[in-house]
Amino acid sequence: MKFEKFKCYQVIPKKFYELKCEEGLGEKNNKKTLGELFDDICQKKISSEDIASKFLMCEHLTGRQLAEFAKLLPAVNPANCGWFYYGTDDCLDEPSECHNFFLVQGNRIVFEDVQLFERHGDKTNLEELFDQKEYEEIWSGSKRRELAAARYIYNLFYKETIRGQIEKELERMDEEDESAERREDKEEPVEHEGSNVSAFKNQQQLVDLLRRINQKVLLVVLILAAFAFVFMLARN
Repeated sequence: MKFEKFKCYQVIPKKFYELKCEEGLGEKNNKKTLGELFDDICQKKISSEDIASKFLMCEHLTGRQLAEFAKLLPAVNPANCGWFYYGTDDCLDEPSECHNFFLVQGNRIVFEDVQLFERHGDKTNLEELFDQKEYEEIWSGSKRRELAAARYIYNLFYKETIRGQIEKELERMDEEDESAERREDKEEPVEHEGSNVSAFKNQQQLVDLLRRINQKVLLVVLILAAFAFVFMLARN
């Protein structure tokens, strides 16, 4: 799934998921909503270790993804938070991605680094996890106010959290690398132009040399012709 910055994502707590689990963890096949699963975790009916190792979310989520939610409980209910995306990392060892979020409840950042892993080829779909509906606007300034609020939240993230400051520093490093590449691209034509100027100067010097040689040859020819004319007059 391609996430966007400056957008608040909301988990859908009432969506049903079909579960399969190993024996000893309740019913082998059942359906529960995320909200019910969160309640089970809070009441210690299911541990986060069991979720990561023994549960398989057949529809759209894996046990590893659900375990990330379990880490937030009971301190914060993931369904009651705004999820704000700030970057994706690609794994170098296997075809998978890690999407990074910070969570906001009220006007306060409650978690600054929550990760959702997505392995390429798995039958998961994170789009089913978040509310993607486009709601009809009633007021003309609603969208701009939402964007302004999101920018305010991101500014808090970059200024007040360690993770946010690290991300800001990474952005500066990327900008410095891009500036260095642009400078290198601009220097190449200058060097090429300089070589053209040098070639032109060398060509001009060659022309001047040939002109001087021609002048000397012409002078020698004139002198020889004068001697020949004097010699013919002397014979006559």
